[in-house]
Amino acid sequence: MIRSILCVCQANISRSAMMEGWLKKLTDGRDLRIESAGTFIDVPVDYLNKGPNPKAVACMKEVDIDISGHRNRPLSAVRLEEFDLIICLTPALAHQVLSLNPRGAVMIANATNGGIPDIHEKGADAYTECSQIMQRVSREIILKYLF
Repeated sequence: MIRSILCVCQANISRSAMMEGWLKKLTDGRDLRIESAGTFIDVPVDYLNKGPNPKAVACMKEVDIDISGHRNRPLSAVRLEEFDLIICLTPALAHQVLSLNPRGAVMIANATNGGIPDIHEKGADAYTECSQIMQRVSREIILKYLF
């Protein structure tokens, strides 16, 4: 049974924070631990301990999900063995996570379409589209792993 989920993207300031928000909203009231982190590969050092991208915050606010208090963190600060399911937002991220030999299952969100698109430095429409994909993917994950 899945009791803990980790969402992983690159810098943990947009996509993984948004996915964490969707999963928390859609599983509200369940005894489930949901967190997120970033690999920080090819990410500037000054990104560490940042809040979410303002475009991500605004986008999620439109669907009544507040991620404004989120603080990013590197995957190296996470105990992977504590998570039953690790959701990676791209195939490359999944490869990186698998190289760490996690205990839990590793999956790629929206795998049939190459993962969740990179929205960094794109407009508000890209964030909205990404959020819609994440809502659909989150529902699929919940049906597959939690029911």
